[in-house]
Amino acid sequence: MTEELLARLDRIEARIDILERGLRNQKQRCKNHRRNTIEVQRQVAGIVKMIMQESDYLEKIEKEKAKARSLANLKQGTTIPDPATLPTRKEGEVRDIVSEKVGMKPCTYEKYNM
Repeated sequence: MTEELLARLDRIEARIDILERGLRNQKQRCKNHRRNTIEVQRQVAGIVKMIMQESDYLEKIEKEKAKARSLANLKQGTTIPDPATLPTRKEGEVRDIVSEKVGMKPCTYEKYNM
């Protein structure tokens, strides 16, 4: 009877060891997962920053184009211009044009541009 109890105790201790090793492995995987998640978040933030820097540059260009289009529509002189030489109207605001060029929706671009 005592030997049987000792054998059971040995099996229980062996199972406890296995469970403890598994727990240590699980904790290590969680730490690695957290590290990976933080690294991915850091990289995404860097990508958004780069996109916003590009969009600032594009926004300046598009604002200049919008101003030129606005001035082109002002009355200049007394003759009516030939319709074939009139500039075509480009639809959309500067934010719409820039957001399309950097691959964002206008509302998302506006959110990050604040």
